[in-house]
Amino acid sequence: KYSSPVTTVLSTRSGTNQWHGGLFYTGRNNGFGVARQRQDFYTKPPQLIRNEYGASLGGPVRLPHLYNGKDRTFFFFAWEAYSLRSGSTISTNLPTPAMQQGDFSQLTDGQSRPVTLYDPWSTAGAAQNYSRVPFSRNVIPAGRRSPFAAHYYSVMPQPNQPDVNPSVAANWFGPNPTKQNDWTYTTRIDHRLGDRDRIFGRYTIGSRTVLNRRPNQPTPVSLDKLWNSQDNVEKTQSGSLTWNHTFGPALFVETVFTAARMDWRFDMLEATANQNLAPKLGVPNPFNIPGAPNLSNMGFSLQGTGFIPRADDTKPVTGEQNYTLVRGKHQLEFGWRAQRMILDVLPDRPGEGAISFASQATGLYDPATGTAFNSLPRTGDNGANFLL
Repeated sequence: KYSSPVTTVLSTRSGTNQWHGGLFYTGRNNGFGVARQRQDFYTKPPQLIRNEYGASLGGPVRLPHLYNGKDRTFFFFAWEAYSLRSGSTISTNLPTPAMQQGDFSQLTDGQSRPVTLYDPWSTAGAAQNYSRVPFSRNVIPAGRRSPFAAHYYSVMPQPNQPDVNPSVAANWFGPNPTKQNDWTYTTRIDHRLGDRDRIFGRYTIGSRTVLNRRPNQPTPVSLDKLWNSQDNVEKTQSGSLTWNHTFGPALFVETVFTAARMDWRFDMLEATANQNLAPKLGVPNPFNIPGAPNLSNMGFSLQGTGFIPRADDTKPVTGEQNYTLVRGKHQLEFGWRAQRMILDVLPDRPGEGAISFASQATGLYDPATGTAFNSLPRTGDNGANFLL
């Protein structure tokens, strides 16, 4: 009877000879008063506005001067909605404004020991153990900054704790935004054909839209929403037609036809996701795929998870009959089911690629490692690699 590991049984109410309806509302709002963690720095609490509401109405179908459905035809209608606006506090380590311009003179490790950067273009040959020249005062000339880094820093929130060393502690605190809207409409019509037969039809349509920061993402959402955010759009339609027939006190049959469509879109909602950023970033994009590349190892906790558009559209259609037979103290259930499932999938697209800046380009070669390039301790930095 339940042909898959997870089976959902959907039950809906029927109208009756009497009119019945209801309204409900549940609300939460940070304006009502909010508890906060000791480490939260804000004076105004983060946004938390959550509303759940809906209405329902059921009764006999009546068309004045045309039809009176008492004892025969009934309707039931329900509407539900949910909205959430929230912004819990997160913290992270971001490069300082000076570092974003190439000034790494204050760069240290986690124990506040200075780190030296070396110019990758000064690398000598194997006879000189691939020696390099350090950048003067650990400052990378402004002309060496890549257009990629310049663009990314221009759309990222800036550190708001200027006196904190990002190598040691978090220097940015801010909201973790979530925006969600859900709604569902359901309509059901019941009709009694006679003492032995009853039919009903149901139609449900719903939608869910969620925009938020990517889970487990250490970096805040970029100002253009191209990095570190995600959007999900789910639209669902389903309908069913059921005929119940009673052959007698010992035999009952239920005939059901259902159809549904579940359409899911991921990372396709934001208009900026349709841009081709390659010309701005100075990176290759041979297939001209819109969106932003995935970035990693950019220094400190900086990371850039770009849009990865994907989707699937599921359309199941099912017909079945369920028989119930009573024999003395025993009840037997049997029947059949036919189902057709159509699934259209747009698989993950890698946007404009995936780029890691853990290149050790600004470190100093360690002769003890042999042929593998490993930097000497406290030399080189991924943030400087990214800047270059």
